[in-house]
Amino acid sequence: ARYNYELLKYQPDPPEDDQKDQDKKEEKEQEQDQNKEQEQQQEQDQNKEQEQEQEQQQEQEQQQEQASEEEKSQDMKQAESILDALKQDEQVMQKKQIARSKSRKLAKDW
Repeated sequence: ARYNYELLKYQPDPPEDDQKDQDKKEEKEQEQDQNKEQEQQQEQDQNKEQEQEQEQQQEQEQQQEQASEEEKSQDMKQAESILDALKQDEQVMQKKQIARSKSRKLAKDW
């Protein structure tokens, strides 16, 4: 009886316990895999959100640039029209001054 007790003492646990341990290990591994998958999905979602935000910012910047370019082009058109008007006024004034000087000279010559 003593010999049997010693043998049982050093023998491995019955297979039922091993199966339970294996089942627990598998469940833990599955939970870890699920957690990893969830984390990966969250990271992917965050990356997508960041990309969308960047795209929106780029679109806004492009719209602002277009608006500023349109304003610049409008400002340039206005400036050109003002310059053209000033040049025409100068030409008219020069013609008037020339006409006045001719009339004065004629008056002096007589």
